[in-house]
Amino acid sequence: MMPQISRLDGFWDFEFRSDDSAMPSDYTEQAPVPGCFDALDRHALRRGVGYYRRFFETDGRAHYRLTLGGVAHHAVVYLDGQRVATHDGAFTSFSVDLPALDAGRHELIVSADNRFDGLARSLHMDHFDWYSYGGIIRPVSLRSWSQVLIERVVPVTEDWRNGRVRIEVDFRADLASPRPLPAEIFVDDNSVYRGTTKPGATAAAFIVDVPNPRPWSPDSPVLYVLTVRIGDAEQTVDLGLRTIRSEGHRILLNDEPVRIRGVNRHESHVAFGFALPEHVILGDVQQIKDLGCNFVRTSHYPQDPRFISLCDRMGLMVWCEVTGWGYSEAMMKDKRLVEAQRACTTEMIRQYAHHPSIVCWGILNECASDAESARPVYEEMVALVRSMDPDRPVTYASNRFPDGHTNPHGDIMFDLVDWVCINAYPGWYGGDLNDCLERLETIAQAIRDRKLDEKPVVISEIGAGAIPGFEDIRPVKWSAWYQQELLQKLSTAIRDDPTWSGLCIWQFCDIRTAESNWMTRPRGYNNKGIMDELRRPKPAYRAIREIYHTDW
Repeated sequence: MMPQISRLDGFWDFEFRSDDSAMPSDYTEQAPVPGCFDALDRHALRRGVGYYRRFFETDGRAHYRLTLGGVAHHAVVYLDGQRVATHDGAFTSFSVDLPALDAGRHELIVSADNRFDGLARSLHMDHFDWYSYGGIIRPVSLRSWSQVLIERVVPVTEDWRNGRVRIEVDFRADLASPRPLPAEIFVDDNSVYRGTTKPGATAAAFIVDVPNPRPWSPDSPVLYVLTVRIGDAEQTVDLGLRTIRSEGHRILLNDEPVRIRGVNRHESHVAFGFALPEHVILGDVQQIKDLGCNFVRTSHYPQDPRFISLCDRMGLMVWCEVTGWGYSEAMMKDKRLVEAQRACTTEMIRQYAHHPSIVCWGILNECASDAESARPVYEEMVALVRSMDPDRPVTYASNRFPDGHTNPHGDIMFDLVDWVCINAYPGWYGGDLNDCLERLETIAQAIRDRKLDEKPVVISEIGAGAIPGFEDIRPVKWSAWYQQELLQKLSTAIRDDPTWSGLCIWQFCDIRTAESNWMTRPRGYNNKGIMDELRRPKPAYRAIREIYHTDW
């Protein structure tokens, strides 16, 4: 029997509880999957446990793997009344190999807990500067298989000019005795490999040549359809020929210098929470491209695979980042945090490494990178990334640099990574329109003095808040005029200064923020978006669009 995938999305039975002390005996509501229960009017901004239930049928003749694309924050999965899995972290998928199932009807219950529990669940903490929604936020599927299950296919470009690619495949087999399995690989409709796997193998690597090779780039995002068949199983992914490396301070895509024109994007919407429908995801990519970007940073967690696939297809380089933000020195000494970061990093790379648009991995955003005691954590995370994917750069965004104003000591971890990435807010957190360029130059001089510009140096965040619709006769802070003026000045200066290898504006659109930040965030939002929460452009959007469409 050929493997088959059934989508379990739709309306599920639902019940909300303030805690997990007792499972519901009855379900009185319906909730969408994917969806966020606290984005619905009835449960808006509530903390607790959402219980989701649905039923499915099996014929008893196959193995079954249940895959949940994302459950926020903490998930517990029950099958026919028995607990079969738990998972922490909303933004990576997890799979459950179900026990042998008799033919007939089966009950599936998933609890989604959006409460905070400190370092016990450090991938979602109440100080993060985004609102952490709860629910089954990404698609759910059930895969049946009998002989072979292909778990992942990762193409790695070895020679983009000649189309030489290494295809890495992980798979499982359920056969009476270990034996070679037939394997065949297609690029588009062309068979490029035919052979067998090794007896008893659970992984294989194949070298293939792509016919008539053309490279992938933001200007020409050429993709091929890669199909891998092993035994009775088949899996298809998009294949893009591209390499990414650095040479001194230059970033080289397919051996050609490229400067980053980017924006930071949170996967959040006032109406949908984390569970953006496809038309909104597509609209985001289209607007980011319209802005003139060639790059997007997925702050501060791995984002919906459908978004990344659109970046593959439409030509956006992607910084894919591990979930987390602002861990203090004391937090980074806690083994629970380190284990959570290790698990999320591993899941992120395993699940996303096949995307050609992803050109770097990010870790530990704005954490204690100025503390010597945190160095072992940075070393471990960088080593983990490189062990899993030696072909992409690894970096982190730092707000701990010597800028002459707010931090006289500075970051001490930049030697560990491939790109130096700095979050800086001259003219917003300190200073104003009159001295923002001076403050930016102070940062640039500190970079040059420390010879950090021997690597690519990227401004990974810069910006200012603007409350939608707020204008004034002068460019005062929080006005649209101030945001526009500040971003025009800073982005033009960054464009014209070869110290900088690129720029990522903070941020694409306004997002709801955590309850702990409501006293310092007007409207309860991080208002630094160059679009509002409904994706309506502020004046700064048009200013950045004009600058990004000039010669970089």
